[in-house]
Amino acid sequence: MSEVVGSSPANAGATTAVLPGRFRPVAADRLLSLSRAALTIAVILVLSLCVYLIRFARPKADDFYRGWAARGYGLFSACVKDYRLYSGRWLSTTLNYTNGWFFDLYHSYPFVLLACMLGLFGGFYLFIGSVLPALGRGKRLGLAAILMAFYWTRMPQPGQSCYWMNGAFENELSIGILLAAASVLLRVPAGRPASVLRLLAVALSFFIAAGGHELYGALTLIPITVGAAVAWGLRPPERAAWVTAAVALLIGVGFVAAAPGNRLRGKEYPNHGKLSATIRFGTGEASRDIPKWTTDGGLWLATACLLLLAASTDPHPRWLFEWFSKYPLALIGTWVAGLGAGFYIPAWALGNPIPPRTINCVYCFFLFGWFALAIVLANRYRQHLHLQHLAGTRLAAILQLAFAIALLSGPNFFEGITDATSLGPRYAREADERHRLVQAAVARHHLDLTLQAIKTWPRLSMQVDMPPDPNNWQNVDFSDYHGLHSVVVILPPPTYQR
Repeated sequence: MSEVVGSSPANAGATTAVLPGRFRPVAADRLLSLSRAALTIAVILVLSLCVYLIRFARPKADDFYRGWAARGYGLFSACVKDYRLYSGRWLSTTLNYTNGWFFDLYHSYPFVLLACMLGLFGGFYLFIGSVLPALGRGKRLGLAAILMAFYWTRMPQPGQSCYWMNGAFENELSIGILLAAASVLLRVPAGRPASVLRLLAVALSFFIAAGGHELYGALTLIPITVGAAVAWGLRPPERAAWVTAAVALLIGVGFVAAAPGNRLRGKEYPNHGKLSATIRFGTGEASRDIPKWTTDGGLWLATACLLLLAASTDPHPRWLFEWFSKYPLALIGTWVAGLGAGFYIPAWALGNPIPPRTINCVYCFFLFGWFALAIVLANRYRQHLHLQHLAGTRLAAILQLAFAIALLSGPNFFEGITDATSLGPRYAREADERHRLVQAAVARHHLDLTLQAIKTWPRLSMQVDMPPDPNNWQNVDFSDYHGLHSVVVILPPPTYQR
């Protein structure tokens, strides 16, 4: 059939590239099937490794304080004390203390990490379904799995977000909850005013979501506020929901940021609030990360695959994407403002290098802004790109194959393989042996211990152990959790500054 349409071998390929599915050559269909299978296998391998590494994660640093404080002070008192003396992140700390109240830290650790990981995946799934509602459930799950796999292979330090409980609550689950809140807003029915109950659900969702982490709430506030402003100007019937979301998120972020504990913690950092340190560390981190992220070939392949997948569906809300399609510089400005906040707010708060766990979440914001911009530009120039016609061609198959290879070539995948086969089991044996020694010493009422430092660390873990000083906060928290008087660690390891 293709011979009838194409008058010569020279133009046959160009003609069949825009033909409906029944006219495509059999070879192209086989290549598409092969590429989809390869991409599916790559995603399964990456996510299986991501989950498998939870097996070797063990409690450390702040985990021990959270583990005993709920029982030592009482659940409610521990949460209030944390808000007053350390951090305003009431949602993530409450979840953390609740786990310590009900469960043993060592027993619950892998389940909590898995739950936080699933929470982030669930946020991806809900948000994708809200922005691209015409996609079927299978495609939503597949796209969420691809995004999760790509994010994990590229995030700067998975150990501080995925394999450390305190970090998982604050830097992984909090993003999933914010995305779930955004999906509540995006699912407000188009074309008619939102009901009072719907507005209440939007307000509660964003206020609660802001309690996970003030920085990520602030990053989300920027696009939500821009969306509310556009809605106010265009006056779609659901504009009240957007304004409600912006106000609720602003109040939620303000409640977290106004916590007395934030001011007290800021005093621990000598350069807190200093302009010179803010510019130095914020600009330095941005100048290292942004070029690396934007020049990642895997990101460009992911973008191409996303555009081909979403070519047959209109993004939601339609009025917002159409407005951004007319004024793409507004979206670029929103994205750049969010990235600037992501780099400079923590640099201002700490006056120190930005922790990798924070950069992980800034990278997540970068990805969503990048993909949103790609969809907007594709919508703006859709008459010239013909993406719908390219979706079933050899080009699409080649892109999928290349993206599958890019996933398996991600830096964290290779390091994760090393952790799963060698470093992870060795570290877990050392940590478990330490735990058995402590339990045996407590049983014999030997409450002043000297322990060997951990010698083997997985590459994707947060490599922090107790220092030699028994009065260091990490040693004190470890002692309190296990019922010891003091702990001294010999052969000092790298330390972690709280």
